[in-house]
Amino acid sequence: MDSYSWTGPGGWTSSVQNPTRSGATTAMAGTYNLTVANDGCTDTDTTIVTVNARPVASASSNSPVCEGATIELYGGPSGMASYSWTGPGGWTSSAQNPTRPNATTAMAGTYSLTVTDSNGCTDTANAVVVVNTPPPPCEEKVCNGGFETTECWTISPTPRPAAYSSVMFRTGSWSMRLGITSQSDAYSWSSIRQQVTIPGSAASATLSFWYYPICQDHLPYDYQEVIIYDASFTTKLAYAMPQVCSNSQTWTHHTFDLMPYKGQTITLYFNVFNDGQGYLKTAMYLDDVSVQVCY
Repeated sequence: MDSYSWTGPGGWTSSVQNPTRSGATTAMAGTYNLTVANDGCTDTDTTIVTVNARPVASASSNSPVCEGATIELYGGPSGMASYSWTGPGGWTSSAQNPTRPNATTAMAGTYSLTVTDSNGCTDTANAVVVVNTPPPPCEEKVCNGGFETTECWTISPTPRPAAYSSVMFRTGSWSMRLGITSQSDAYSWSSIRQQVTIPGSAASATLSFWYYPICQDHLPYDYQEVIIYDASFTTKLAYAMPQVCSNSQTWTHHTFDLMPYKGQTITLYFNVFNDGQGYLKTAMYLDDVSVQVCY
């Protein structure tokens, strides 16, 4: 069900669909805004109201008296006048409140409404209708980004491999642990990877993830990193997260724009490196990995 919110000159407001001020003889000149909300979607129409200053016929004249009157988006009181709408694409209507000017169905453009009253007095106003484009549809490209199953990710077979963990997680019951926590220190990479394809039709593509870092050492000896590789996992394209050795021990959100790789298949690579020196361990827990592609 639609809800209506009018605003106009002098701080005037109304929440009805066709308020009094919209009538042909009562509108104040200026810009009126109508916002219509329907199931969470909102559109706004802007109506420019112009008061047409007309000469007043003399008392002895038989011509109708057409004093300064004006109309707005929905014209005057029903049954008091005739209505003639024109709009984009040759559209016309003779109804007072036709379907096309409604916010949820309008074609963007300028609509003209001419109202002729019973005395033959005519006024015209233009309503500039702006249709707000809804957010584009999006889809998820990462498989098992919450690590709640053992699908889709490749865990590198290194001395200290990554592993699914229920010790620390942001959502669900599992995360991925990379690096060394309870095991003894060692010289080792600890990494996972997954291929994703960014469609050529994408309007946006964003990598996002949450990580919980632990670091007892410092750069350049130990580090956490995220890298974008090509599909064959041979060429490094970019650092989605440059090498850091964070010991914040708090869930941290990180994003990276993947639009430069539109139309390509890429490899997401998450890694923690330990140099095995000084019994200082570095790790991170990874959760809620996502690649959102919108069209």
